[in-house]
Amino acid sequence: MNAKITIPNKPLSTANCAAAILAGGANSRMDGKNKAFLNINGKSIFEYLVNRLNPFFMEIFVISNNPREYLKYDLPVYSDLFTRRCSLNGVHSALTYAKAPFVFLAPCDMPFLQDGMIRLLLAEQDPKFDIIIPRTQAGYEPLCAIYSKRCLKPAARMLESDRLSIRSIFSQVRVKEIPEEKLYTADPQLASFINVNTPQDLEMARNKEKLNG
Repeated sequence: MNAKITIPNKPLSTANCAAAILAGGANSRMDGKNKAFLNINGKSIFEYLVNRLNPFFMEIFVISNNPREYLKYDLPVYSDLFTRRCSLNGVHSALTYAKAPFVFLAPCDMPFLQDGMIRLLLAEQDPKFDIIIPRTQAGYEPLCAIYSKRCLKPAARMLESDRLSIRSIFSQVRVKEIPEEKLYTADPQLASFINVNTPQDLEMARNKEKLNG
């Protein structure tokens, strides 16, 4: 059984930005196993993420439609408000429940989120912008990004009209892109953006952790 994670008091400097771990996916490519609890050499991805986010945020919570799976953790858990299972729904839910005006998103299948990436995105946070988002040669990283509560209404409109891509709200809000060259200064391998979606991804992540360890 995973140990209970207790969230200590945080510095007031992070009071304007919460952190949300998104765990609402179907896990279909992982044979239905909850990716949050996959073990990467002795620690679940969920525990890894909480330990990474812990020093930076006063407010941390989970978005999941299976809240009972997280009862042993000392964290609030909220369910999606829309029935459609998509990433935009996770963004909308995180913005709905956050007490802070901004939310840093982290998906539950991201085992190598780096302190440097968190620091960079927080440093790039700007009240003039509604989304602070990394962009690499592969494209945007919308689930490792910061969103303002001003994105809440556009997200709801898109979900109500069955437009389910996160990028559907970009034209309605102010987006600040963080270019790849700046991302490399915070995370030289861009390991923060590695996701574990399949058993093959899990094996690769375990091998990577062994090499780093």
